[in-house]
Amino acid sequence: MQSLGYGPANRLKLKVSTRDFATYRDPAVIFVDQLNKVHFDAELEVIESSIWHNRLTKKDYTVALNTSGVGIDDPDAVLKGAYAWKSLLESGAVVVGGSDAPVERGAPLIEFYAAVARKDLQGFSNADWHPEETLSRAEALKLFTVSAAYARFAEADLGTLTVGKRADLSAFSVDLMTAPVADIPKGHAVLTVVDGQVVYDGR
Repeated sequence: MQSLGYGPANRLKLKVSTRDFATYRDPAVIFVDQLNKVHFDAELEVIESSIWHNRLTKKDYTVALNTSGVGIDDPDAVLKGAYAWKSLLESGAVVVGGSDAPVERGAPLIEFYAAVARKDLQGFSNADWHPEETLSRAEALKLFTVSAAYARFAEADLGTLTVGKRADLSAFSVDLMTAPVADIPKGHAVLTVVDGQVVYDGR
């Protein structure tokens, strides 16, 4: 460190990113603590991936799958902690939209719908689905664009439609910001552009 010019008077700033699960977070906390003892100014940043497809199609909420490390006989604890994206955002965590493809179907409109509707594809929901965790459309859009680019260290090139960035975008048959919520998963892609090149045109 000293040979690179770092020391007590010039500490190297570092950000350590981790998922918000104990198996990831706890070692990261120890790592940050150790770094700060050897001339680093390290801080911990939580980045969580949001995948709603399981909740909708595999009925995670219906059967209370044990996804949060607590007992299966305590479904309220499971459901409260699962898919708590609003709470994570409000805590300052970076939440990233994803589809779990190719494990899952990889349908971004289903993921977006689940984030803003907090219902399954038949429109079912109840108090156990914790509607207070519903995201606004602007929040959901950021998860799949700005935050996704940030999580892959590509925010300088991707995530927003900005002059000088790569033109990676998709256009859909429904307006995600204004269409009735129930119409969102019924939409389909009409245009896909990758690095400025049209790779799909269904108009």
